[in-house]
Amino acid sequence: MPKLAISKYEERCRHVRGVISKAQEIKKVTGRDLSIAIGKNPRYMEQRNSDPGSLRLSDLWAICDKLSIPPEERLEILGVERRTT
Repeated sequence: MPKLAISKYEERCRHVRGVISKAQEIKKVTGRDLSIAIGKNPRYMEQRNSDPGSLRLSDLWAICDKLSIPPEERLEILGVERRTT
């Protein structure tokens, strides 16, 4: 059976995972550290990492703050296109 193109949702999930993973690597922050930062069980972060689309906005904000993700990348996570002026 031929492989289907990935959905827009899966593409966005991959992007969010990539942004968070990159920031974790740079800041040397573990998934456990992130779960503590948002006040959730470590298992919660594992589940949300497999499906970042299910993250609550408040949790996403806390993760972005903990990892010091720049505003441009925060906008990309939300699907906002960059403007070139």
